[in-house]
Amino acid sequence: WAPSDSGLGASQIGDLVFQPGNSSIVYAATDAGLFKSIDNGANWTSLPGTVPFINKLALDPLNPAIIYAATNAGVFKSIDGGNSFTAMNNGLSTPVRTVAVNPVTPNILYATVGGSPYFKSIDGGASWTLNLIPLASRIDSITIDPNTPTTLYAVTNGGIFKSTNSGSNRTQLNTGIPN
Repeated sequence: WAPSDSGLGASQIGDLVFQPGNSSIVYAATDAGLFKSIDNGANWTSLPGTVPFINKLALDPLNPAIIYAATNAGVFKSIDGGNSFTAMNNGLSTPVRTVAVNPVTPNILYATVGGSPYFKSIDGGASWTLNLIPLASRIDSITIDPNTPTTLYAVTNGGIFKSTNSGSNRTQLNTGIPN
């Protein structure tokens, strides 16, 4: 391991995301906002107009200029590669822990908040619908299967759950995972 933080003026990094199709471009979600590297993380530049305390990032796989930032103040969307962001919180509660983009239909998004419900958007974040999951666990992240985007995985403090129908039903996948 070697340090790779030249220009990265943040004390807490919540996420690193590579740009689809160009692995030399890396984004860092930090407590000081969004940073971008164009040289595989050797040097970083703070992007203007970002919000602080970004928990997680998600990039549109079909249009890398579209970036979603999950923050304590909600979901923010950039359509210009992170130079400016717009709040996308209609129907969404906060704080937002994570956001995930459907790899085939990027207008479909999932966001998790501080409990077991999650929110879904079918219009690129313009509006959100609450989806209640009767779990006794806090959802920390949602991951979408890139080959079968109706299959979701929810990582919770009570284990891993899988849904094969976009979250409507789920089964627990804890075999072999210690408590």
